Amino acid sequence: MIDTRLQLHWAVQLLARFGDAHIPARADFGHSALTWDPVRRWLRTEEDDRGQRLAFDPVAFTYHLSTAGEPLFELRGATLNEALTWLSSYPGAGVGLEIGEPDIPPHAVSSGGRFDPNVEDLRSLAD
Repeated sequence: MIDTRLQLHWAVQLLARFGDAHIPARADFGHSALTWDPVRRWLRTEEDDRGQRLAFDPVAFTYHLSTAGEPLFELRGATLNEALTWLSSYPGAGVGLEIGEPDIPPHAVSSGGRFDPNVEDLRSLAD
């Protein structure tokens, strides 16, 4: 479970960085916060000034960008840099994004490894 939790934590860094890059900064860092969508069971950002919102389905392990016709990127088997490249392919979505060095434990995926979380662990975490 710990390995899957760490992979999930690294996966959602892209959402937090999307908030940093696209949502006006607030003193409480709420612009980079994630909310839980109880209907879709996704983690998501706030909408930016163009109405874009980045979301992550923690069970399917996919990213979704709301204003581009719900495109998705399957993170399982991919790297974080490949996810950044995918997001950067949408006008304005990838501008200013970089993962940096968040204050979370390192993992193979944080240095170019491919994501391969345990599906049952993901379901448990989503519940």
